Amino acid sequence: MEENETKNVVNHFEAGANCQVFNGPITGCVFAMPGSTVTQQPVVQQGGGEEEAAGDDRQEEPTEQDDVVERLKPIFYNNAENVSRFLNEIEGMKDKDITDVVNQWVGDKLISDYGNSRKGDLWTILSEVGLYKSSRQNWCRRVF
Repeated sequence: MEENETKNVVNHFEAGANCQVFNGPITGCVFAMPGSTVTQQPVVQQGGGEEEAAGDDRQEEPTEQDDVVERLKPIFYNNAENVSRFLNEIEGMKDKDITDVVNQWVGDKLISDYGNSRKGDLWTILSEVGLYKSSRQNWCRRVF
C-alpha cells in the first residue's frame, strides 16, 4: 500500500563535502564508497511468509574443512562435532602437543583405538592437510 503524500526533501550540506543525505524510507538500494566492491544477495523477508528470495535455492560449496571433517569422522565414531572440536583444538599446535591431545582423546574414548585408524589414517589425513608435519615414524612412537 502506497501513501500519496507530498514529501519535502531539504538537504543541507557544506559545499565540497563528500556526504549524502537520505530522507524517507530506503529499500532495495546499495550504498558504497567509490572504488569498493559490492556483492548483492537476495533479501530474505522476515515474518515467515511463503515467498522465498529469488536464487536462494543454490547449494553451498563444501569447504576444505568440511572435506577434512568427513574424512576424519570414522576415526571419531562418526561424530562431526567432535572432529571440528579436535581440529580447532590442535590448530597451531606443535606436533608433539598434537600427539598428546590424540592420546588424551583416545583415553577419553573420543577417538577410536581399533585397528590402524589412529596409527595410520589419522596421521595420513593430518599430514596431507598440513596439520601434522613430522614423520609417520615419529607419530607411531608418540601415539599409544
